[in-house]
Amino acid sequence: MSVCPFLLKVKVKDPAKFKPKVEELLGRHRLQFDLRSSSQEEVHYEVLVPLHRKVERLSDIILKLDPDNATAVEWEEKKEKK
Repeated sequence: MSVCPFLLKVKVKDPAKFKPKVEELLGRHRLQFDLRSSSQEEVHYEVLVPLHRKVERLSDIILKLDPDNATAVEWEEKKEKK
């Protein structure tokens, strides 16, 4: 199956409380992911997304996981280095 690497950035008020929720969601959707960084305001994951999967739908689900905590979701497609 072909996949596309993305950098998932989620702005949150409480990263420690949010990380287990988003990691469980990504696992439930059978997406390979790796936590890249975590700060007081954001968590960043590298996520391998199948080409047929729409990230917009995942964004909505992520925001609904904890609406009082998560304030923004951004998917940045990672370009392969040449």
